[in-house]
Amino acid sequence: MTTPVTPVPDASLPLPDPADLGTWGARMAEMHRWMREELRGGMNSLADQTYTNAMAAVAAANFKGDWAGLTGALAIPASASHAGSVWMLLSTLADVTTETPGVSAEWMDIMPLKAADIAMLATTQLGFRNKVVNGNFAVNQGGVSGTVVLAAGAYGHDQWKAGASGCTYTFSSSEGVTTLTISAGSLIQPIEGASLRTGTYTLSWTGTAQGKIGAGSYGASGLTGSITGGANTTIEFNTGTIALVQLERGDRATVFEFLDPTTDLLRCQRYYEKGAFQITGNHPSSAGFGGTAYYKVPKRVSPTVTASYSNVNVLSMVTSGSDASQIRFFGSGGAGAVQISANWTANARM
Repeated sequence: MTTPVTPVPDASLPLPDPADLGTWGARMAEMHRWMREELRGGMNSLADQTYTNAMAAVAAANFKGDWAGLTGALAIPASASHAGSVWMLLSTLADVTTETPGVSAEWMDIMPLKAADIAMLATTQLGFRNKVVNGNFAVNQGGVSGTVVLAAGAYGHDQWKAGASGCTYTFSSSEGVTTLTISAGSLIQPIEGASLRTGTYTLSWTGTAQGKIGAGSYGASGLTGSITGGANTTIEFNTGTIALVQLERGDRATVFEFLDPTTDLLRCQRYYEKGAFQITGNHPSSAGFGGTAYYKVPKRVSPTVTASYSNVNVLSMVTSGSDASQIRFFGSGGAGAVQISANWTANARM
């Protein structure tokens, strides 16, 4: 996709040193040879490589596909593939079909780029390309440990749930990577349709387990499948080891996208969040009171909320309602000091 930048070789001798007159002549001669034979050519090569890579970036950002499939007007900036090369348009055309790349001076060949590589760049999301949430299994709000035994549909690590036959797994972490070993059943992640566009996707991971996309067949890492944008889908893994799971748009796998821990947690909290809530006060007589707890991340839908209470001088306490952004509490207390503490979970998992 890009041309590697070749560094300029070092001179074979250090630069001349006025404090060392004995080697001054040899060092000066080597410096002139290096400047004439190495530096000039190296800088020219560096400029060419930099220009080529800049053209790659321009082409990728404005790639319109194969020239033969284009019709009508075409404005700059634009690039297209034709005859095994990639061409950048130099001026706006009223009718692109009248100006053939390689024939018309309106196009500039930006080889040695490959058309397939430019097409991949044009359709690849460079940031947040991994549609798997918690693909490194770093977030574990539920606190599972040891040998994890899940009934069908139950969640273990955030966003990962057991398949139709349940799932049993253990896990370990080393150098920032968590690896799961699935000994029975299967492990599923539902992928929310709101994050998907229609196209071909590649599922990749490290480990011995086999995976699949949606209702497709199990296969080794690097398998591809078609996904409809806006529609929920799933990925699923059978027995074996898995780590660094990634689902990305395109027909090839790229290096795993590591996110910082805060971003990983916030992505998980769109679906599941734990929190605490406390109210204290002093009533001259029995009275009602209430409060609101706001989620750190709005949920994908209004969640199912559960809460456990620890009360002082409270006659009753209920969760009076919730939506995608908050929980509302209401209670009544006796005269005097009143305190309520609540631990809650908001579950909007799929």
